[in-house]
Amino acid sequence: MESVGCGKGYEAEARIGAKYEAYEHSMGPLQLRSHSALQCFDSVVSQPALQGVLPVQMLRHSKTAQMAVIHFAAHEASGGADLHYPSFLINHQYANEAIAGDDTDYGAARRYSC
Repeated sequence: MESVGCGKGYEAEARIGAKYEAYEHSMGPLQLRSHSALQCFDSVVSQPALQGVLPVQMLRHSKTAQMAVIHFAAHEASGGADLHYPSFLINHQYANEAIAGDDTDYGAARRYSC
């Protein structure tokens, strides 16, 4: 029997999970970055759907003009409105490599990125 480290669970599921993780880590941040666009900081943090999101509220009082976001079309989860979701909360590498024009200091909230 060969011992191979490839994740948790049964071998077939673990192999699929390991491949998914590898794909996510290599392609996820690149694709997410390409979909990021600048949005007025105040309009992002004042969206009703983000009022209860702690890391967004932690940044609320910073002196920032623009923040990178990923646009999501209107859905019932966002109260029927379009949602501009902060890129740093989806892309764990974003705070280290912000797009040009994003002047947000993510220091206080970066530990919450996925």
